[in-house]
Amino acid sequence: MLDAIAFDEALAELHFQPISPREARRVGWAPPASKRSDASITKSSNTS
Repeated sequence: MLDAIAFDEALAELHFQPISPREARRVGWAPPASKRSDASITKSSNTS
């Protein structure tokens, strides 16, 4: 099992990047909106 520091380091490699016009969707990790949480997932989709 990963500790909090190792978990954060592993997620840093998969940080969220903005979606490009050629992609239908992208998933990545982003900082939490709340100060109480350590992790969050963000999903972005292109809809035309």
